[in-house]
Amino acid sequence: PPFAPGRRPRRLRRRAALRAAVGETSLHASQFVHPLFVADGRGVEAAIGAMPGHHRRSVDRLDAELAALDALGVGAVLLFG
Repeated sequence: PPFAPGRRPRRLRRRAALRAAVGETSLHASQFVHPLFVADGRGVEAAIGAMPGHHRRSVDRLDAELAALDALGVGAVLLFG
């Protein structure tokens, strides 16, 4: 019988592709992409109502956020104009 006591079915571990598909998921900060919303002008920092925690910032205000993302180990940013 396929599930007899003492027998361990290994059909999902037979090939690398199957192991990758059913294996544990682990995430690292370097795998994330953080959205940055850029606005025209200088000194602009406006909250985005539909996205709590996100702000539309002018280019001169992005340095602090980029430094924080780098410290967290975030791998990439995606700019939205």
